[in-house]
Amino acid sequence: MGSESGSRAVAPSVTLDRMSAEDFAEWRAASVRAYAADKVRVGAWPPEEAEARSEREFAQLLPDGQATPDHEVRAIVDETGTQVGVLWFGPTRGGAPGEVFIWDIEIDPAFRG
Repeated sequence: MGSESGSRAVAPSVTLDRMSAEDFAEWRAASVRAYAADKVRVGAWPPEEAEARSEREFAQLLPDGQATPDHEVRAIVDETGTQVGVLWFGPTRGGAPGEVFIWDIEIDPAFRG
């Protein structure tokens, strides 16, 4: 269905921007906690070990933080310049060369829908 003027609505767009070191550190700390909580919630890890285990997994996957080769943790930024989420992608464990896995994608609750 078009408008009377014949113009088409333009879908919102986003960019994937490099995160500041501070934003990366905040994302990483929150992600370690959230991953640990998810593992406890599904019964995979005992609560007393969960955060340490989560920290070890993140350290293995991102040993050099933002500088880890082939991994990208990017801020999802909308057309107004507002960060609306985070995307982490990189190689799969034992995957084929050139294969990429989305390790984490999160849209802030205020921007979902």
